[in-house]
Amino acid sequence: MNSNLEHLAVLLVITAAWLVFWIGAVFSVLRRADVSSFERGVWIVIAIVLPFLGPLAWFVWGRTRIRQPGPQT
Repeated sequence: MNSNLEHLAVLLVITAAWLVFWIGAVFSVLRRADVSSFERGVWIVIAIVLPFLGPLAWFVWGRTRIRQPGPQT
């Protein structure tokens, strides 16, 4: 019985961490001024359809791709 409670506690911690990560990705997408409305919509849909890979993709590729500086003039 005690083992079941330990497994439940671990599952709750993992779920809470994932939820914070997912919400952080969504808010990060929504706060970006340099992302068009269309791109925001696409990233939000990706986060909803792929709840584990979507936020990871945003933090790995989405944010870094957008932050790249343009050509120097």
